[in-house]
Amino acid sequence: MFTRAAAPSADTLMVSAVLDEDNDEAIYQPAARVFQYEHGNQPGEQWFVSDFELSVQDITVIEEVDISPDRPRFFALLGA
Repeated sequence: MFTRAAAPSADTLMVSAVLDEDNDEAIYQPAARVFQYEHGNQPGEQWFVSDFELSVQDITVIEEVDISPDRPRFFALLGA
């Protein structure tokens, strides 16, 4: 079940999901799967999937050129 999403541009998307869609309380459990889409990447390299041991409560986009000049935009996940 998808729970949160963020899209900093038309080409980038991150969506979090819980692994136990039949459990209404699953959003509060520390088990999330996060999907990231990057349209500008080569076909077959556009989707990324990662599992995290946290309950994703929010997804935000951080843009800090001074901190990370080679990758100034990145996602941050807020856990419970």
